[in-house]
Amino acid sequence: MNLLDYFIPVEIKINKKKDSVSKYWDFLTKEGVSNLKKYTVALFSISTENKNEEFLRIRELFFQLYSQFNKSFKGIDLGELKKGITFSDVIYATRDVCELLIENKIIPIIISYNSFISYSIYLAYENLKKTVTFSDVDYSIRLQKKDNHFLTHILSRKDHTLFNYIILGYQNFYTSIESIKIYSSQHFEMLRLGDIQANIQKVEPYIRDSDVFIINTSSLINSYLNEYQSI
Repeated sequence: MNLLDYFIPVEIKINKKKDSVSKYWDFLTKEGVSNLKKYTVALFSISTENKNEEFLRIRELFFQLYSQFNKSFKGIDLGELKKGITFSDVIYATRDVCELLIENKIIPIIISYNSFISYSIYLAYENLKKTVTFSDVDYSIRLQKKDNHFLTHILSRKDHTLFNYIILGYQNFYTSIESIKIYSSQHFEMLRLGDIQANIQKVEPYIRDSDVFIINTSSLINSYLNEYQSI
């Protein structure tokens, strides 16, 4: 796979300070990637709402943070996924990229406004015939027909490879009784926000056992996000 067929490299000015996160990262260039296997983490963004500038700002803030890593690793920023003619094109392009990365034992980190992109990650695992466990930080469980949640699409697949799905931080007053019943009938696990606040250590085993970790930033307090509260 030629990654330049899928991505537009990002152009941002990063000051690689001695102790910054940026010293661990390379960026996809117009020359492509000569040796993908030397990386353990790959970051890319998917803009379905013309929010590229905000994604660049997130990168700038991330890469100037100070590193607290005990061991060195190598990551690559692949840039922005190219827009397809339809949203299905985006879904399957993301699946192809994630499949390549997972097969090479590289952890994908995806920034996107659209939570349905998570379906692409599942499809990559299914293509690789690997079982997968998701942990999803969200304030609500949305499994009614009108919600069009990607989990319902996974469950509708004939031979899906989903092993477990865990909702972390949901709140009862944002979640319908019907959704909770549907979710419980699948024997998936869930942890209310109140239970997490009472003992945050309850979260650790779920995250440790997960292959995919999703954070819906709409579940965060607005003051934590400042100008990015709608992301």
